[in-house]
Amino acid sequence: MTKWIYGEHGIRYREHPTKTIGVGKYKRPLRYFACTYKWKGKVVADIFGWEGIDFKNEAEVMAVVLKLRQNRRDRIPPFTRKELLAQRAAAEKEEKAVEEQKEKETLTFLITERLAIMKGHCTPAYYKDNDEVFVKFNAYLKNPAVRVSEINRECIEKFLERQYRTPGAYNYAFTILRALFNHGVNRSWFDKNPARGIKKLGTDKFKKYIPPKKDLDAVINLAKGVDKIFFITLKNTLARVGEIYALTWDDISFENSTITLWTRKKRGGARTPRTFEMTEELRQALSTLEKKGKYVFVNEETGERFEDKKKVLMGLCKRAGVERFTFHSFRHYGASLLAKNNVALSDIQEILGHESVTTTAIYIQSLIGSKNKAIHLLNIT
Repeated sequence: MTKWIYGEHGIRYREHPTKTIGVGKYKRPLRYFACTYKWKGKVVADIFGWEGIDFKNEAEVMAVVLKLRQNRRDRIPPFTRKELLAQRAAAEKEEKAVEEQKEKETLTFLITERLAIMKGHCTPAYYKDNDEVFVKFNAYLKNPAVRVSEINRECIEKFLERQYRTPGAYNYAFTILRALFNHGVNRSWFDKNPARGIKKLGTDKFKKYIPPKKDLDAVINLAKGVDKIFFITLKNTLARVGEIYALTWDDISFENSTITLWTRKKRGGARTPRTFEMTEELRQALSTLEKKGKYVFVNEETGERFEDKKKVLMGLCKRAGVERFTFHSFRHYGASLLAKNNVALSDIQEILGHESVTTTAIYIQSLIGSKNKAIHLLNIT
């Protein structure tokens, strides 16, 4: 570079030996600017750098220099270019933070983050249920960029009333939305849950249906191939259907004759295992299955694990001429059978995979009850 060329107000520059700026008669060497002045008894050198790269042009340098000089006279910061750049960086950072916070306050961001967290911490079925509720809620609002602060209790109640006709469906969708907004509140993305204060609809209590053994056997006997082994596994483990969908060959030990089931029903969503011996019926059934990948029960057409066998079960019930029951009915049947045979409550709890023995007690009570037996004790003389 050339020697320093000094101008007004302490501004100085050097010219690049080869690089130029401008065209035609305005073409000249590229300049490197700096400014020197005294401040608080010291000589300060503000480096501006190359024009067109570190700043726009010479006029900008002059404007900044004059503004900083006025600031020093008025004792109003910033006083130097370094302080000015720091101030601008802080302002840009704050502006970016404000924009990020605004984004976090939108429903779209909240749903995206919620689903991302859920993907590795809940069953595929529950993830799908949440996604479906979110899609319907977004469609109802007709504004994916809406901020949570613009959503109120009345809005959510109207959505639930229009979309869900039964108390059970209404309450389920409500708990999903309430959890969604709590996700944001717990992370300080916004302060208030708009679903707070909404009450669940009252639902009629009904006795859980326990299919008799002959009905279960009739359905199982009609099933073919992998489906039959799937139902045998349900019957002999009392597992939740999601646990059977997620069953892998690593969870089965023919050598030790054990099976391990994994559940996410525990608090916090972490997977928790429970291992117990296989019945002979289950062991024989599983030993006939061909390994076709990681999972035990695989869709032969797609190669992916089973996801939904509801229609298969419904069809088998119809063909068998029995009252329709669900996958959970296998748990109802098994739990009631164990209780009637005086199996310890703690053992039933372990088999069912309940977190609390209280849950198991309530579960058993809802299935078979004990009040009729208890009331007859009053007749003993």
